Amino acid sequence: MDDETREKIRGYLAGEGEGAAGFLAEIIPLRSVAGEGEAEIMEWLASRLAGDLDARVEAVPVPESITDDPEYTFFETERDYSGRPNLIITRPGSGSGHSATLNTHADVVPAANWPDAWEPRREGDYVYGRGTCDAKGQIAAMVWALKALDAAGVETRGDVILQIVIEEEIGGNGSLAAIRGGHTKEVAVVGEPTSLLTYPAGRGAFWWRLAVEGRPTHSGSSEKGVSAVDLQVEAVGILKSYWVELKARCRNTPLYDPENPPVPFNIGVVRGGDWPATVPKLVEMEGMYGFTHKVKMRDVIAEVGEALRTRGSPWLREHFEFTNKGIHNEAFASDVDHPAVAAFAEAVESIGLDPTLRGWSASSDARLFGIHAAVPTITFGPGDLIDAHSDHERVRIPDVLKAAEAIALFLADWTNRPL
Repeated sequence: MDDETREKIRGYLAGEGEGAAGFLAEIIPLRSVAGEGEAEIMEWLASRLAGDLDARVEAVPVPESITDDPEYTFFETERDYSGRPNLIITRPGSGSGHSATLNTHADVVPAANWPDAWEPRREGDYVYGRGTCDAKGQIAAMVWALKALDAAGVETRGDVILQIVIEEEIGGNGSLAAIRGGHTKEVAVVGEPTSLLTYPAGRGAFWWRLAVEGRPTHSGSSEKGVSAVDLQVEAVGILKSYWVELKARCRNTPLYDPENPPVPFNIGVVRGGDWPATVPKLVEMEGMYGFTHKVKMRDVIAEVGEALRTRGSPWLREHFEFTNKGIHNEAFASDVDHPAVAAFAEAVESIGLDPTLRGWSASSDARLFGIHAAVPTITFGPGDLIDAHSDHERVRIPDVLKAAEAIALFLADWTNRPL
Protein backbone atom coordinates (compact mmCIF):
# COMPACT_ATOMS: atom_id res chain seq x y z
CA MET A 1 0.00 0.00 0.00
CA ASP A 2 1.38 3.39 -0.95
CA ASP A 3 1.89 6.34 1.42
CA GLU A 4 -0.75 8.39 -0.39
CA THR A 5 -3.45 5.83 0.43
CA ARG A 6 -2.35 5.72 4.05
CA GLU A 7 -2.57 9.48 4.30
CA LYS A 8 -6.01 9.55 2.68
CA ILE A 9 -7.31 7.03 5.24
CA ARG A 10 -5.71 8.88 8.13
CA GLY A 11 -6.86 12.27 6.87
CA TYR A 12 -10.46 11.16 6.46
CA LEU A 13 -10.66 9.66 9.95
CA ALA A 14 -9.01 12.71 11.54
CA GLY A 15 -12.15 14.70 10.79
CA GLU A 16 -14.72 12.09 11.80
CA GLY A 17 -14.79 12.41 15.60
CA GLU A 18 -18.12 14.19 15.77
CA GLY A 19 -19.63 11.87 13.21
CA ALA A 20 -18.64 8.75 15.14
CA ALA A 21 -19.80 10.25 18.45
CA GLY A 22 -23.12 11.21 16.88
CA PHE A 23 -23.54 7.70 15.50
CA LEU A 24 -23.08 6.27 19.00
CA ALA A 25 -25.48 8.80 20.48
CA GLU A 26 -28.15 7.51 18.11
CA ILE A 27 -27.70 3.78 18.72
CA ILE A 28 -27.10 3.77 22.49
CA PRO A 29 -30.79 4.58 23.21
CA LEU A 30 -31.82 1.55 21.13
CA ARG A 31 -32.15 -0.96 23.99
CA SER A 32 -30.75 -3.97 22.20
CA VAL A 33 -30.66 -6.41 25.11
CA ALA A 34 -30.43 -9.96 23.80
CA GLY A 35 -33.84 -11.18 22.68
CA GLU A 36 -35.64 -7.91 23.28
CA GLY A 37 -34.40 -4.99 21.21
CA GLU A 38 -32.29 -6.38 18.39
CA ALA A 39 -34.94 -5.90 15.71
CA GLU A 40 -35.04 -2.13 16.20
CA ILE A 41 -31.29 -1.61 16.11
CA MET A 42 -30.81 -3.89 13.11
CA GLU A 43 -33.52 -2.02 11.20
CA TRP A 44 -31.88 1.32 12.08
CA LEU A 45 -28.41 0.11 11.11
CA ALA A 46 -29.62 -1.41 7.84
CA SER A 47 -31.23 1.86 6.81
CA ARG A 48 -28.28 4.01 7.87
CA LEU A 49 -25.49 1.86 6.48
CA ALA A 50 -27.18 1.29 3.13
CA GLY A 51 -26.76 5.01 2.57
CA ASP A 52 -23.35 5.41 4.22
CA LEU A 53 -21.37 2.56 2.68
CA ASP A 54 -20.51 1.46 -0.82
CA ALA A 55 -21.57 -2.07 0.05
CA ARG A 56 -24.48 -4.48 -0.03
CA VAL A 57 -26.44 -4.44 3.24
CA GLU A 58 -28.66 -7.44 4.02
CA ALA A 59 -30.74 -8.44 7.00
CA VAL A 60 -30.17 -12.20 7.10
CA PRO A 61 -32.61 -14.21 9.24
CA VAL A 62 -31.25 -16.58 11.86
CA PRO A 63 -32.91 -19.92 11.09
CA GLU A 64 -34.89 -21.60 13.84
CA SER A 65 -32.93 -24.76 12.99
CA ILE A 66 -29.87 -23.19 14.63
CA THR A 67 -31.18 -24.60 17.92
CA ASP A 68 -30.31 -28.08 16.60
CA ASP A 69 -26.65 -27.17 16.13
CA PRO A 70 -24.37 -28.91 18.66
CA GLU A 71 -22.64 -25.58 19.33
CA TYR A 72 -25.89 -23.73 20.04
CA THR A 73 -26.06 -22.11 23.46
CA PHE A 74 -29.38 -22.47 25.27
CA PHE A 75 -30.35 -19.72 27.66
CA GLU A 76 -32.83 -19.62 30.53
CA THR A 77 -35.56 -18.04 28.42
CA GLU A 78 -35.55 -19.34 24.88
CA ARG A 79 -36.83 -17.01 22.19
CA ASP A 80 -37.74 -17.49 18.57
CA TYR A 81 -35.69 -15.78 15.87
CA SER A 82 -38.45 -14.16 13.85
CA GLY A 83 -37.68 -10.49 13.36
CA ARG A 84 -34.18 -10.77 14.89
CA PRO A 85 -31.78 -11.04 11.96
CA ASN A 86 -28.05 -10.65 11.65
CA LEU A 87 -26.86 -7.80 9.47
CA ILE A 88 -24.40 -8.81 6.74
CA ILE A 89 -22.59 -6.00 4.92
CA THR A 90 -20.60 -7.14 1.87
CA ARG A 91 -17.99 -5.03 0.09
CA PRO A 92 -17.22 -7.13 -3.00
CA GLY A 93 -13.69 -7.32 -4.29
CA SER A 94 -12.61 -7.17 -7.90
CA GLY A 95 -11.19 -10.69 -7.73
CA SER A 96 -7.99 -12.67 -7.07
CA GLY A 97 -7.28 -11.17 -3.66
CA HIS A 98 -7.46 -12.37 -0.08
CA SER A 99 -10.75 -11.85 1.78
CA ALA A 100 -11.62 -10.89 5.34
CA THR A 101 -14.50 -10.94 7.79
CA LEU A 102 -15.21 -8.27 10.39
CA ASN A 103 -17.56 -9.31 13.18
CA THR A 104 -19.10 -7.64 16.20
CA HIS A 105 -22.39 -7.70 18.05
CA ALA A 106 -25.35 -5.38 18.51
CA ASP A 107 -26.75 -6.97 21.69
CA VAL A 108 -25.74 -5.62 25.09
CA VAL A 109 -26.19 -6.72 28.70
CA PRO A 110 -29.11 -5.34 30.77
CA ALA A 111 -28.72 -2.15 32.76
CA ALA A 112 -30.94 -2.62 35.81
CA ASN A 113 -28.43 -0.95 38.14
CA TRP A 114 -27.78 2.03 35.87
CA PRO A 115 -31.00 4.04 35.45
CA ASP A 116 -29.66 6.46 32.83
CA ALA A 117 -27.69 3.83 30.89
CA TRP A 118 -29.69 4.43 27.71
CA GLU A 119 -29.07 8.18 27.70
CA PRO A 120 -25.75 8.83 25.95
CA ARG A 121 -23.50 11.33 27.71
CA ARG A 122 -20.44 13.07 26.32
CA GLU A 123 -17.55 14.03 28.59
CA GLY A 124 -14.52 15.27 26.68
CA ASP A 125 -13.27 12.48 24.43
CA TYR A 126 -15.55 9.89 26.06
CA VAL A 127 -19.09 8.79 25.27
CA TYR A 128 -20.89 7.04 28.15
CA GLY A 129 -23.83 4.65 27.94
CA ARG A 130 -24.72 0.97 27.84
CA GLY A 131 -22.93 -0.74 24.99
CA THR A 132 -20.48 2.07 24.25
CA CYS A 133 -17.52 -0.31 24.36
CA ASP A 134 -19.30 -3.67 24.35
CA ALA A 135 -19.94 -3.51 21.51
CA LYS A 136 -21.58 -0.50 19.85
CA GLY A 137 -18.23 1.26 19.83
CA GLN A 138 -16.92 -1.74 17.91
CA ILE A 139 -19.71 -1.31 15.36
CA ALA A 140 -18.67 2.33 14.94
CA ALA A 141 -14.99 1.40 14.53
CA MET A 142 -15.72 -1.20 11.85
CA VAL A 143 -18.22 0.99 10.00
CA TRP A 144 -15.74 3.86 9.96
CA ALA A 145 -13.01 1.53 8.71
CA LEU A 146 -15.19 0.76 5.67
CA LYS A 147 -16.12 4.43 5.29
CA ALA A 148 -12.41 5.28 5.29
CA LEU A 149 -11.77 2.80 2.47
CA ASP A 150 -14.59 4.37 0.49
CA ALA A 151 -13.37 7.91 1.16
CA ALA A 152 -9.79 7.01 0.18
CA GLY A 153 -10.95 5.34 -3.01
CA VAL A 154 -9.49 1.98 -2.00
CA GLU A 155 -10.61 -0.89 -4.18
CA THR A 156 -10.03 -4.35 -2.77
CA ARG A 157 -9.29 -7.43 -4.82
CA GLY A 158 -10.79 -9.67 -2.14
CA ASP A 159 -14.22 -9.46 -0.49
CA VAL A 160 -14.78 -7.80 2.88
CA ILE A 161 -17.77 -8.86 4.97
CA LEU A 162 -18.94 -7.06 8.10
CA GLN A 163 -21.20 -9.16 10.32
CA ILE A 164 -23.23 -7.34 12.98
CA VAL A 165 -24.82 -10.15 14.94
CA ILE A 166 -27.24 -10.89 17.75
CA GLU A 167 -26.86 -12.93 20.96
CA GLU A 168 -23.13 -12.65 21.62
CA GLU A 169 -23.79 -11.89 25.27
CA ILE A 170 -25.66 -15.16 25.79
CA GLY A 171 -23.30 -17.48 23.96
CA GLY A 172 -22.77 -16.49 20.33
CA ASN A 173 -25.73 -17.90 18.46
CA GLY A 174 -25.80 -15.03 15.98
CA SER A 175 -22.18 -15.57 14.98
CA LEU A 176 -22.78 -19.31 14.86
CA ALA A 177 -25.61 -18.76 12.39
CA ALA A 178 -23.43 -16.43 10.29
CA ILE A 179 -20.68 -19.05 10.15
CA ARG A 180 -23.05 -21.89 9.31
CA GLY A 181 -24.63 -19.67 6.65
CA GLY A 182 -21.34 -19.32 4.80
CA HIS A 183 -20.70 -15.66 5.53
CA THR A 184 -17.12 -16.09 6.77
CA LYS A 185 -13.99 -15.41 4.75
CA GLU A 186 -10.28 -16.28 5.13
CA VAL A 187 -9.57 -14.33 8.31
CA ALA A 188 -11.79 -12.88 11.03
CA VAL A 189 -11.35 -9.71 13.06
CA VAL A 190 -13.76 -9.74 16.01
CA GLY A 191 -14.55 -6.40 17.65
CA GLU A 192 -14.36 -6.38 21.44
CA PRO A 193 -12.95 -3.85 23.97
CA THR A 194 -9.27 -4.86 23.96
CA SER A 195 -7.74 -1.43 24.65
CA LEU A 196 -6.40 -1.49 21.07
CA LEU A 197 -4.26 -4.55 21.80
CA THR A 198 -4.15 -7.51 19.42
CA TYR A 199 -5.31 -10.93 20.61
CA PRO A 200 -5.11 -13.98 18.31
CA ALA A 201 -6.15 -16.22 21.23
CA GLY A 202 -8.90 -16.14 23.83
CA ARG A 203 -9.65 -18.04 27.00
CA GLY A 204 -12.57 -20.39 27.31
CA ALA A 205 -15.43 -20.38 29.79
CA PHE A 206 -18.36 -22.50 30.77
CA TRP A 207 -21.26 -21.86 33.10
CA TRP A 208 -22.19 -24.63 35.49
CA ARG A 209 -25.00 -25.63 37.81
CA LEU A 210 -24.47 -27.69 40.96
CA ALA A 211 -27.41 -29.07 42.94
CA VAL A 212 -26.82 -30.78 46.30
CA GLU A 213 -29.58 -32.64 48.10
CA GLY A 214 -29.75 -33.20 51.83
CA ARG A 215 -32.30 -34.88 54.14
CA PRO A 216 -34.80 -32.39 55.56
CA THR A 217 -36.05 -32.57 59.14
CA HIS A 218 -37.59 -30.27 61.71
CA SER A 219 -34.99 -27.99 63.25
CA GLY A 220 -35.74 -29.55 66.62
CA SER A 221 -34.11 -32.76 65.40
CA SER A 222 -31.59 -31.20 63.08
CA GLU A 223 -28.89 -33.67 64.06
CA LYS A 224 -30.92 -36.39 62.33
CA GLY A 225 -31.10 -34.47 59.08
CA VAL A 226 -28.49 -33.65 56.44
CA SER A 227 -28.30 -29.95 55.66
CA ALA A 228 -27.96 -29.07 51.98
CA VAL A 229 -26.35 -25.82 53.12
CA ASP A 230 -23.60 -27.76 54.89
CA LEU A 231 -23.17 -29.86 51.75
CA GLN A 232 -22.94 -26.69 49.69
CA VAL A 233 -20.14 -25.36 51.89
CA GLU A 234 -18.30 -28.66 51.49
CA ALA A 235 -18.81 -28.62 47.73
CA VAL A 236 -17.50 -25.06 47.42
CA GLY A 237 -14.29 -26.16 49.08
CA ILE A 238 -13.88 -28.93 46.49
CA LEU A 239 -14.67 -26.58 43.61
CA LYS A 240 -12.05 -24.12 44.83
CA SER A 241 -9.40 -26.78 45.39
CA TYR A 242 -9.92 -27.98 41.82
CA TRP A 243 -9.63 -24.38 40.64
CA VAL A 244 -6.17 -24.12 42.21
CA GLU A 245 -5.14 -27.24 40.31
CA LEU A 246 -6.61 -25.93 37.05
CA LYS A 247 -4.69 -22.67 37.34
CA ALA A 248 -1.49 -24.62 37.87
CA ARG A 249 -2.14 -26.72 34.75
CA CYS A 250 -2.79 -23.60 32.66
CA ARG A 251 0.54 -22.02 33.51
CA ASN A 252 2.95 -21.57 30.59
CA THR A 253 0.16 -21.37 28.03
CA PRO A 254 1.56 -19.65 24.91
CA LEU A 255 0.50 -15.98 24.51
CA TYR A 256 -0.39 -15.61 28.19
CA ASP A 257 1.49 -14.56 31.30
CA PRO A 258 3.26 -17.85 32.10
CA GLU A 259 2.70 -17.56 35.86
CA ASN A 260 -0.70 -15.89 35.95
CA PRO A 261 -3.00 -17.26 33.23
CA PRO A 262 -6.61 -16.01 33.08
CA VAL A 263 -8.39 -18.86 34.85
CA PRO A 264 -11.29 -17.28 36.76
CA PHE A 265 -13.73 -19.06 39.03
CA ASN A 266 -16.97 -17.54 40.26
CA ILE A 267 -20.15 -18.51 42.08
CA GLY A 268 -22.77 -16.04 40.94
CA VAL A 269 -26.07 -17.60 42.11
CA VAL A 270 -27.02 -19.53 45.26
CA ARG A 271 -30.55 -20.74 46.00
CA GLY A 272 -31.68 -22.96 48.83
CA GLY A 273 -34.01 -23.72 51.71
CA ASP A 274 -37.66 -22.90 52.17
CA TRP A 275 -38.24 -22.34 55.92
CA PRO A 276 -36.09 -21.02 58.80
CA ALA A 277 -36.99 -23.95 61.04
CA THR A 278 -36.43 -26.71 58.49
CA VAL A 279 -33.13 -28.40 57.71
CA PRO A 280 -32.83 -27.51 54.01
CA LYS A 281 -33.24 -30.24 51.44
CA LEU A 282 -31.83 -28.58 48.33
CA VAL A 283 -29.24 -25.94 47.48
CA GLU A 284 -28.46 -24.94 43.91
CA MET A 285 -25.44 -22.93 42.82
CA GLU A 286 -24.54 -21.49 39.44
CA GLY A 287 -21.16 -20.19 38.41
CA MET A 288 -18.36 -20.32 35.87
CA TYR A 289 -14.87 -21.63 35.25
CA GLY A 290 -12.43 -20.09 32.81
CA PHE A 291 -9.46 -21.84 31.22
CA THR A 292 -6.80 -21.41 28.54
CA HIS A 293 -6.29 -23.38 25.32
CA LYS A 294 -3.89 -25.66 27.19
CA VAL A 295 -6.90 -27.69 28.37
CA LYS A 296 -10.18 -28.83 26.82
CA MET A 297 -13.55 -27.79 28.20
CA ARG A 298 -14.97 -31.32 28.18
CA ASP A 299 -12.07 -32.48 30.36
CA VAL A 300 -12.56 -29.68 32.88
CA ILE A 301 -16.29 -30.44 33.20
CA ALA A 302 -15.59 -34.14 33.68
CA GLU A 303 -12.82 -33.50 36.21
CA VAL A 304 -15.00 -31.25 38.38
CA GLY A 305 -17.63 -33.98 38.56
CA GLU A 306 -14.95 -36.54 39.40
CA ALA A 307 -13.56 -34.31 42.15
CA LEU A 308 -16.98 -34.06 43.78
CA ARG A 309 -17.43 -37.84 43.52
CA THR A 310 -14.06 -38.75 45.00
CA ARG A 311 -13.28 -35.96 47.46
CA GLY A 312 -16.65 -35.36 49.03
CA SER A 313 -18.20 -36.93 52.11
CA PRO A 314 -20.09 -40.19 51.56
CA TRP A 315 -23.43 -38.37 51.47
CA LEU A 316 -22.27 -35.66 49.06
CA ARG A 317 -20.81 -38.23 46.66
CA GLU A 318 -24.25 -39.76 46.16
CA HIS A 319 -26.39 -36.61 46.28
CA PHE A 320 -25.17 -34.02 43.80
CA GLU A 321 -25.69 -33.13 40.17
CA PHE A 322 -23.08 -31.08 38.29
CA THR A 323 -23.90 -29.93 34.76
CA ASN A 324 -22.91 -27.38 32.16
CA LYS A 325 -25.65 -24.79 31.88
CA GLY A 326 -25.65 -22.08 29.25
CA ILE A 327 -22.34 -20.76 27.95
CA HIS A 328 -19.89 -23.42 26.76
CA ASN A 329 -17.05 -21.55 25.08
CA GLU A 330 -13.93 -23.49 24.17
CA ALA A 331 -10.60 -21.65 24.38
CA PHE A 332 -8.79 -21.07 21.10
CA ALA A 333 -5.48 -19.89 19.70
CA SER A 334 -4.70 -18.95 16.11
CA ASP A 335 -1.39 -19.53 14.38
CA VAL A 336 0.66 -16.42 15.17
CA ASP A 337 2.80 -17.12 12.10
CA HIS A 338 -0.15 -16.94 9.69
CA PRO A 339 0.35 -14.14 7.12
CA ALA A 340 -2.99 -12.53 8.01
CA VAL A 341 -2.06 -12.30 11.70
CA ALA A 342 1.30 -10.82 10.77
CA ALA A 343 -0.40 -8.34 8.43
CA PHE A 344 -2.72 -7.17 11.19
CA ALA A 345 0.20 -6.71 13.59
CA GLU A 346 2.00 -4.67 10.92
CA ALA A 347 -1.06 -2.46 10.49
CA VAL A 348 -1.39 -1.65 14.19
CA GLU A 349 2.35 -1.05 14.55
CA SER A 350 2.33 1.33 11.58
CA ILE A 351 0.04 3.73 13.48
CA GLY A 352 1.95 3.58 16.75
CA LEU A 353 0.01 0.86 18.54
CA ASP A 354 1.57 -2.07 20.39
CA PRO A 355 1.84 -5.02 17.94
CA THR A 356 2.56 -7.64 20.61
CA LEU A 357 0.38 -10.70 20.14
CA ARG A 358 -1.37 -11.89 23.29
CA GLY A 359 -4.09 -14.18 24.58
CA TRP A 360 -7.22 -12.35 25.72
CA SER A 361 -8.47 -12.77 29.28
CA ALA A 362 -12.11 -12.92 28.19
CA SER A 363 -14.25 -15.27 26.14
CA SER A 364 -16.18 -14.11 23.08
CA ASP A 365 -17.51 -15.10 19.66
CA ALA A 366 -13.91 -15.13 18.40
CA ARG A 367 -13.61 -18.78 19.41
CA LEU A 368 -16.39 -19.72 16.96
CA PHE A 369 -14.34 -18.37 14.07
CA GLY A 370 -11.06 -19.80 15.32
CA ILE A 371 -12.50 -23.26 15.96
CA HIS A 372 -15.64 -23.81 13.88
CA ALA A 373 -14.87 -21.61 10.88
CA ALA A 374 -11.22 -22.70 11.19
CA VAL A 375 -9.82 -19.32 10.16
CA PRO A 376 -7.12 -17.19 11.81
CA THR A 377 -8.98 -14.94 14.22
CA ILE A 378 -7.98 -11.70 15.91
CA THR A 379 -9.86 -9.93 18.70
CA PHE A 380 -9.30 -6.17 18.61
CA GLY A 381 -11.09 -2.94 19.36
CA PRO A 382 -11.43 0.29 21.32
CA GLY A 383 -12.51 0.50 24.95
CA ASP A 384 -11.34 -1.19 28.11
CA LEU A 385 -12.73 -4.52 29.32
CA ILE A 386 -13.00 -3.14 32.87
CA ASP A 387 -15.66 -0.69 31.65
CA ALA A 388 -17.78 -3.29 29.84
CA HIS A 389 -20.98 -4.38 31.63
CA SER A 390 -20.34 -1.68 34.27
CA ASP A 391 -22.47 1.24 35.44
CA HIS A 392 -19.94 3.64 33.91
CA GLU A 393 -19.50 1.98 30.51
CA ARG A 394 -17.70 4.27 28.10
CA VAL A 395 -15.52 4.47 25.02
CA ARG A 396 -13.00 7.09 23.90
CA ILE A 397 -13.81 8.49 20.46
CA PRO A 398 -10.17 8.93 19.37
CA ASP A 399 -9.69 5.24 20.16
CA VAL A 400 -12.71 4.32 18.01
CA LEU A 401 -11.10 6.14 15.10
CA LYS A 402 -7.66 4.66 15.86
CA ALA A 403 -9.20 1.19 15.70
CA ALA A 404 -10.92 2.12 12.44
CA GLU A 405 -7.57 3.24 11.00
CA ALA A 406 -5.84 0.00 11.97
CA ILE A 407 -8.64 -2.12 10.49
CA ALA A 408 -8.81 -0.06 7.29
CA LEU A 409 -5.05 -0.29 6.76
CA PHE A 410 -5.14 -4.03 7.35
CA LEU A 411 -7.98 -4.49 4.86
CA ALA A 412 -6.33 -2.30 2.24
CA ASP A 413 -3.15 -4.37 2.52
CA TRP A 414 -4.46 -7.90 3.05
CA THR A 415 -7.28 -7.91 0.51
CA ASN A 416 -4.98 -6.59 -2.24
CA ARG A 417 -2.37 -9.28 -1.76
CA PRO A 418 -2.63 -11.71 -4.67
CA LEU A 419 -3.75 -15.26 -3.99
